[in-house]
Amino acid sequence: MIQKSIVHESNNSWHDNTYTGPWQFKVTDMGNLISPALWVAPQYGQDAGSTFDGVKPTPPAIVEQDFESSSVSPYAPWYSASVTHQTGDAHGGSGSLRMTTDQASGSAIQLDNYPGYTGVVAGTSYRASLWYKEAVATMPAVTWNVRWRDESGTVLRTDPVTLARETTWTEAAGTFTAPAGATRVDWTFTWNAGQTGPAFQIDDLALRPAP
Repeated sequence: MIQKSIVHESNNSWHDNTYTGPWQFKVTDMGNLISPALWVAPQYGQDAGSTFDGVKPTPPAIVEQDFESSSVSPYAPWYSASVTHQTGDAHGGSGSLRMTTDQASGSAIQLDNYPGYTGVVAGTSYRASLWYKEAVATMPAVTWNVRWRDESGTVLRTDPVTLARETTWTEAAGTFTAPAGATRVDWTFTWNAGQTGPAFQIDDLALRPAP
């Protein structure tokens, strides 16, 4: 396809420009207009070092979750755990998610959106971040497992982020480069409390291109 070749395969490069006014960019076909934020994002990767009305646009996140909705979707129990929506005592806004140990054994929560979120560009660095804190009893050490998948859903690599016990809202984050072949991402939370009851909350989760 000629349009795809021009946009993605002809080594065309825009960079170090200064834009003023309401710019949009035509890609793939004349009717497909995208914002500066998408234009500089990993999918197109154009205009490195350029500014738009004096600022550099921030590429959109692959996913942002503030848990303001009463739904827990797409989170679901995986084993020996439960997940509930909480109102009040949030990091931002009024909502958060609580993950609770239901049995005295290994516990886990997973995403129910196989094969994960789209928009990953292999070789691009991404920052995964969230806020968390102890909710009930003594919070165990929790691992946030960020899993990079190819288009068929195969897990190519898992990158762990540790959530050590904290009794006040604390940020956990990691910066990772998506492996070759990655187009999607999902994650799980795993822990072993050794008893029923311990719980923790998460809020303001995001995965976006690293600065």
